[in-house]
Amino acid sequence: MNRAAGADSQGGEAGTAGAAATPRATRVPPSRQGKKGILFHVDPAIAKRLKLLSVEHDTSIEALGIEALTLLFKHYER
Repeated sequence: MNRAAGADSQGGEAGTAGAAATPRATRVPPSRQGKKGILFHVDPAIAKRLKLLSVEHDTSIEALGIEALTLLFKHYER
């Protein structure tokens, strides 16, 4: 990494002067408190279709994902 990218001459982050990096304080919105994030990768065409579907139905990609998982769980219930 070079100076323009934020590294000092010793290879550490600029401004840390060799100190251990402290984690950034993150503020969790109330709607996400107590919840676990899930990430998976899809083809760009699928991501585009999902985004268009969310716009067409005035909802979020998150809401569509939850709906899809609910249907998946119902399908596999015994």
